[in-house]
Amino acid sequence: MFEEGQSSLDYLMTYGMALVLIAVVVGVLIFIFSSPASSVVFSSSDPAKILMKAGAVSGTAADIRLQNATGGNIEVTSASMAGGYSTASCNLNGAAFPSGQPGTSVGAGGNIYIECDSVLDSGKGRISIDYRDYAGLTRTVEVTGSEAGSSGMFGLG
Repeated sequence: MFEEGQSSLDYLMTYGMALVLIAVVVGVLIFIFSSPASSVVFSSSDPAKILMKAGAVSGTAADIRLQNATGGNIEVTSASMAGGYSTASCNLNGAAFPSGQPGTSVGAGGNIYIECDSVLDSGKGRISIDYRDYAGLTRTVEVTGSEAGSSGMFGLG
């Protein structure tokens, strides 16, 4: 009776481990080859001053969230768009830009919301934001949307 149990245990160990190994290999292959090539990753050109909190593209709409990390109030003076955003209608904290109202004030630690409709090329491109920091210096930060897994910027116009 003991020999039958030992035989069953040997069978499960041999073939069970083979099944586990096959499942792991299939899982790794799915992970490697099913990475969505069209997903967009957003980044800030100066994350020490303007921090990228979140960014997403859904259909032709883009939603980008930034945070003022300068340590003081900033005043957004202008914004310009290139690439997939060049023909989009966008709002910065509720005001239309780039032709909207300059002078949007954002407190220390405050959020900057950018919402765009009719975004082309799945959100790949850039948005340049000019702002005046708490010391009165004019600075520019670029928010770039690029294809996931790429090292460069795509769709820049």
